[in-house]
Amino acid sequence: MKLYLDMDGVIADFFGHFEHVHNLKHWKDHPDAITAIEAMKNTDWFNKLYPFSNSGWLVDQCRAIAGRDYGICSSPIAGDLPNSSYWKRVWLDRHGFLPEIPNLLFVEQKEKYAAERLSGEPNILVDDKPSNIHKWNKAGGIGLLYQANENDVDELISDIRYAYS
Repeated sequence: MKLYLDMDGVIADFFGHFEHVHNLKHWKDHPDAITAIEAMKNTDWFNKLYPFSNSGWLVDQCRAIAGRDYGICSSPIAGDLPNSSYWKRVWLDRHGFLPEIPNLLFVEQKEKYAAERLSGEPNILVDDKPSNIHKWNKAGGIGLLYQANENDVDELISDIRYAYS
């Protein structure tokens, strides 16, 4: 069983940085967020994000629970896979969150990794996007919805431990 953390909204404050850059109270207040996200392509956007205050604690706990099966499963900006992946990896490495390389996934269809290919054993995904959790669960995995700026990290860690037992 692998334990994957999403990055944006889980350990990296994508939306907080977006609000700061665009001088917004909430990212949804942007009149054209899609165009603003498109403008992030081929930039070092992901390298500029801050971790949440509890990101280190969450990653440490996930490593303690999953050991070498700790991983990252994060989506790139659509149409920007090589660039987004590069800067996300730089960010993970700089903050000490980089998993072993086989457990580092930058993919658009996360649900393809919901279960181990040979054994069918479910993998865990912690993600802030409900549709990702729904697809992950439907594909046979264990999806845990978590938004770092809204949810309790200790409750999440308890849920992860329960899933591992």
